[in-house]
Amino acid sequence: MGPHFKKAAVALLLIFIAAFLAVYGWRNGDTATSAKSTDKKNASANPVDATLSGGAGKTDIAGEHASQSTSSYQLPPIEMPINETFDQLKLASDKGEVKATCRLALELIRCQFSLSRDEKKLEAALSEEAPPEASRETQNYRDQAALADYQVFQACKKITGKKSVDAVALLEKSANQHQLDAMVVWASGLWIEARYGYSTAYLQDPAFDRWRASAVPMMNAAMQRGSLDAAAELWLAYKYDSGPLFRGLVRNDAKQAYIHLLLTGLILNKPRTPPPGMTTADILDAQQTAHKMFQEWYGGIVTEEQNITSARDSVMHAGDEPHDFCNGSP
Repeated sequence: MGPHFKKAAVALLLIFIAAFLAVYGWRNGDTATSAKSTDKKNASANPVDATLSGGAGKTDIAGEHASQSTSSYQLPPIEMPINETFDQLKLASDKGEVKATCRLALELIRCQFSLSRDEKKLEAALSEEAPPEASRETQNYRDQAALADYQVFQACKKITGKKSVDAVALLEKSANQHQLDAMVVWASGLWIEARYGYSTAYLQDPAFDRWRASAVPMMNAAMQRGSLDAAAELWLAYKYDSGPLFRGLVRNDAKQAYIHLLLTGLILNKPRTPPPGMTTADILDAQQTAHKMFQEWYGGIVTEEQNITSARDSVMHAGDEPHDFCNGSP
């Protein structure tokens, strides 16, 4: 199975191409300028010492380290399809179970992605053979991923007649309840692609304004909670300007990009190379900052890459590294 970060980077470069020109429309407005200004100030400070707080009328990410719920509620196994767990999750969510709200939101966002795919192509993929040079492991992975994609599609079809549930509203609610997977998926803006595809109609959605005010501080808060997804998203946002909408909220900064790249390398125990032209002083400062972040937010614990799954990737690609949504894994 290929490294999930490489796949995430490729996916990030491909999405929202059609909407890219629209990004600059709102980026150049007063609100976007304010967001850029705030981000520039945060980027210039030591990120370990930055204090994150929500403002009036914005998504509340303050208190993300608050004590976890003492509820005894147990999520259904992630292997159970959504058509079998929908009613249980909906009932538990209505009763205030935050993990149920998180799981239901992410399952429904995943369904939006899944149901936008061509069913015939999903069926054809079940019998598609890998190239002759592909290893047996590669073929097995392809087969398992194709089967998972097809099964998720079929499960999602079975709940289309259920009472309408606003997946985006649930996702935003769960992110505000400091559920880590929901925080990353909300902040990344994946819900915009899931709801609108390549249309720019999202510009008229009030949720979009709340998202662009909250996304950067929430992604930083998720990183401070130990999310590898969040660290990778911020690295890419500081490095690249084009691509997903989240990058339009973050001013390019080579040093900050290198700090976050170093952080992912420390988590995965992989060496990272500084960008050309960076001064020795900046390289050393970036290394010291990344080590401090790694110790304070990730406990200095190296994670084996094969043991990592991504909530973000699992929402977009059901068969790709399935993630146990909202069940305690960062």
